[in-house]
Amino acid sequence: MPASSPRPLDDVDRALVARLQTNGRTPAAALARDLRIDQRTVARRVQGLLDDGIIRIAAVTDPRFLGYTSMALVCMSLKSLDPARVYEEVARIPEVDYVSVTTGRFALQAEVMCADDEELRRVLRDTFRRIRDIDSMEVLYYLRLHFQRAWFTEGGSRSLAGIRPLELDDTDRALVAALAGDGRLTFEALATRLGISETTIRLRYNALNASGAMRVVAIANPLHIGFAAACWVAITTTPAGRVTEVAESLTAIDEVSYVAITAGSIDIIAEVVCRNHEHLIALMDSRIRPIDGVERAEVWMYLDLEYKPLLPR
Repeated sequence: MPASSPRPLDDVDRALVARLQTNGRTPAAALARDLRIDQRTVARRVQGLLDDGIIRIAAVTDPRFLGYTSMALVCMSLKSLDPARVYEEVARIPEVDYVSVTTGRFALQAEVMCADDEELRRVLRDTFRRIRDIDSMEVLYYLRLHFQRAWFTEGGSRSLAGIRPLELDDTDRALVAALAGDGRLTFEALATRLGISETTIRLRYNALNASGAMRVVAIANPLHIGFAAACWVAITTTPAGRVTEVAESLTAIDEVSYVAITAGSIDIIAEVVCRNHEHLIALMDSRIRPIDGVERAEVWMYLDLEYKPLLPR
């Protein structure tokens, strides 16, 4: 079955998640001062959030820096009305990093991250097309992963600049890859691993954050931290619409956490995270559908989803 909801979060847990979504490397002492609770309590609570799988602290960055240059969202219609078995089978595919069960014209979506187009073709041909209960699929190939913002908590963190595709040198790529594996690695440990000084690590880390190439945050399933209306929005642009301009307009909306420009019957796929259904309705009516160049915007509501760690290849 799709992953069940974790344990309920109390006010302290929610406050910790909110602050760690602003900066996943915030020390326990600073969290304790901010929340006015004991530092040992903070350390125990944060470790509990990690152990229970509610959060994972890691660098959010362009997947190319981790060795993934070919990406797609595989949208599946199923022969069965129960997606559970297919969900489990798809979630086990090593190249899948994100699985969502939704309403709308597709029952299931899987984001696939591959080293190159040949690997993507192989995964589609040898894995997806052999899953018996998939009736049909549409592959939305990512022409560009335009924008990412993996933090959803209200109270300030959502105003942080999102992640953009940029160019990095080999040292920065190595630093990003290490933090994608474990965002809590100390600067001392990073310096030892990469064979450069701790001062250089600090300077590089700060520059990566300032440029929008990377941010270390607590990555969480929005459905598990109080956001009851999360969805994909599948956008088709008008014949005269400029897809890059529409994609860029979406990045100005706080509730938009992910934007990819795709090839296929859909021009842009965007993830939207809202407090509740009324919030989502208002957002669609006032901010998304009125964007110049949007011809059609379909809402595929998340019924369940699962993140898998995107680790360096």
